[in-house]
Amino acid sequence: VIGGITAGLGFATKAAMDDLKAQELLAQQMRSSTHATDAQIKSMESYVQKLSRSAAVADDVLRPAMSSLVRSTQDVADAQMLMNIALDISAATGKDLESVTLALGKAYNGNTTSLQKLDPSMRGVITNTSTLQEMTDALEKSFGGAAATAAGTMKGKMDGLKIAMDETKEAIGMALLPVIEKLIGFLQPLAQWAQDNTGFFLAFVGVVGSLAA
Repeated sequence: VIGGITAGLGFATKAAMDDLKAQELLAQQMRSSTHATDAQIKSMESYVQKLSRSAAVADDVLRPAMSSLVRSTQDVADAQMLMNIALDISAATGKDLESVTLALGKAYNGNTTSLQKLDPSMRGVITNTSTLQEMTDALEKSFGGAAATAAGTMKGKMDGLKIAMDETKEAIGMALLPVIEKLIGFLQPLAQWAQDNTGFFLAFVGVVGSLAA
């Protein structure tokens, strides 16, 4: 039982560290592209969490896609607007969110070729001369509401449940991170010692294993 709990806490801690890394990467992109303040970064994280729950899309999928849009638009508000459209397009077409956001980012900067390839119905509707308003109006007319509809299906609800469980696991891991951080100072020298004394370390492990058996 203790072994099972320990393994579970290990998975929770890893999930928390992965989530924290994704948050920091998005924050860094916002600072680089938009000179975002700490308050804006905190607001973005709140937006991602709410969007994850409403659209039943994991936050570790949303953050890289959002980073791509922030990098393309250099504007947080425009990036969030395009993310809402991207979720609708992804739900309606079955295309992964990363591909959709890359296409939208290029279209935002005047290159609509990727967007037209992503969905041929956009050919002739959206061109390289289309304004941002014209582009978003056309996309919302074709795909608007698809993400909400998908989230309301049985599959969407099951995806939402899985996301909620993963968030719980991450929350447990986040609570353990301060302990892990304190242990790192002890574990790093121990790992180096094991590397420098491999033969002795393997013999020691063998003895412990035999005693455990």
